Amino acid sequence: MPLKPFFIASFLLFFACKPTEPTPEEILQMGKWQISNVEKIAKNYGTTNIKEAYMLFGEDGVLYTQVLNRTPETGTWKLSTDKEFLHITKDSGVYVVQDSMPIFFEDQRTIVITNQGQPLVFKRQ
Repeated sequence: MPLKPFFIASFLLFFACKPTEPTPEEILQMGKWQISNVEKIAKNYGTTNIKEAYMLFGEDGVLYTQVLNRTPETGTWKLSTDKEFLHITKDSGVYVVQDSMPIFFEDQRTIVITNQGQPLVFKRQ
């Protein structure tokens, strides 16, 4: 009989423990992000230039990107405190680029980053 309270407690504990949702930072670090709305933005960038573009967000704050068929680049990334802006810094050795862009987490596989008024829809690969 003393096992009955143990089973009841275990049963309640099992159902009380919900898996925790990943943070926005953890979502970004889950994989390679590629632009999915190529057709809509091709007129501004060209289809061949944009369809291979990607972003990889490292746990250490390092950003790996390839855009417009250029050589892959690295920089740093950080989300704003409210998780609504993506701050990116790239240092080419000649100049430093700092940018802050609105970011929206549609779900764990889709993010929308707005760059110069243009929404760029990224899907996690």
